[in-house]
Amino acid sequence: MMGYFTAPRLAYGPSAIEELSGTGITRALVIVSPSVATTPHVRHALELLERAGAVVEMIDAGPERGRVVGVERLLERARALRPDGVVAIGGGRTLDTAKGLVARLSAPELPLERLTPVSGLPGRSGLRFVALPTTAGSGSEATWSLNLTGDDGAALELTSRELLADAALVDPTFVATLPSPALAASAAGALSRSFEAFVSPWAGPLTDALSVPALASILGGLGRVDRHRDGDLDASLQLAATQAGIAAANAPGGLAHALATGLAAATGRPYGGIVAALLPAVIEFDYPSVRDRFGPLTPVFGSNAGTSRSVVSDRVRRALGAARLPKTLAEAGIPTESLPELSTPLLRRVAKAPGLSGTPRLPTLEELSRLVGAAATGAPVDF
Repeated sequence: MMGYFTAPRLAYGPSAIEELSGTGITRALVIVSPSVATTPHVRHALELLERAGAVVEMIDAGPERGRVVGVERLLERARALRPDGVVAIGGGRTLDTAKGLVARLSAPELPLERLTPVSGLPGRSGLRFVALPTTAGSGSEATWSLNLTGDDGAALELTSRELLADAALVDPTFVATLPSPALAASAAGALSRSFEAFVSPWAGPLTDALSVPALASILGGLGRVDRHRDGDLDASLQLAATQAGIAAANAPGGLAHALATGLAAATGRPYGGIVAALLPAVIEFDYPSVRDRFGPLTPVFGSNAGTSRSVVSDRVRRALGAARLPKTLAEAGIPTESLPELSTPLLRRVAKAPGLSGTPRLPTLEELSRLVGAAATGAPVDF
């Protein structure tokens, strides 16, 4: 089967931010996460754009980042500037907010909810998009999908290849400001993306070449996040997140990601902790459909990686536990007693999530319910 592989123009390393001076942007709208808005790194980014002759306006993405309403809130200010470039500096929710803004500026008549992989964005060619991640998790800087929360509180996953960044500037000095728990939580998201890209039916040699090293880096790094402020660790985890993002963009799908996105939108709890609690259970659920794929994972998980459900999931549990991430959904802040009222509407939405088209084992609603129940308590998945 013929396939396609797409990635952004990528600059990586401690001086990657310097590439901002060569983007050719003359009217720059800079969208930043609140947590980094006043940092020296962001000030330096603004200076680089200004020195290159750009008119620059910075907007704090605010508490509504990652929500459709947050994109719409920014839209009027963006239209007033009439930017020829959007620069996003922040975590996954900020980068996704910026992507939503790029979509709205490029196709003003197209509501975000109607964006599909075949939607045209007529104004995209005149609008550059540059992404600078400040976490080591979502890989959004390298993907053409965005996850938002809709006006009804439901997770909204949208995809268009025209949302791929023109340039992803992956500078590990940004990650150095992350607290250790935040670094661990973001790495859990990258771990999920790398594993689910590896087992996706769309996976191939090019995506494996990214997802397998990403898995190894993240599993090794999670045990060291308590010793954060290690430049080598920051760099390896951030690069792994970008590798996982590129792999996931080209081998889409993932049950853990779809469930975690839905639960995070429904409960307001952080995505990283939820996906950490879900991933081992999803690995065990996927196992019967992917055991024959585990050969390339032997350098990471050992020669018996494909011999039982628990070999890979237990290794993942240990790594997540070493980083003090939640072992269960209850530890992630979702009380077991609240799951029944969430389950029916949530699981129906998850069952229709675009990402499930790339999961190796498509679950029934009953299996989704049992899977969430197992992740709620840490019970093994044997169905």
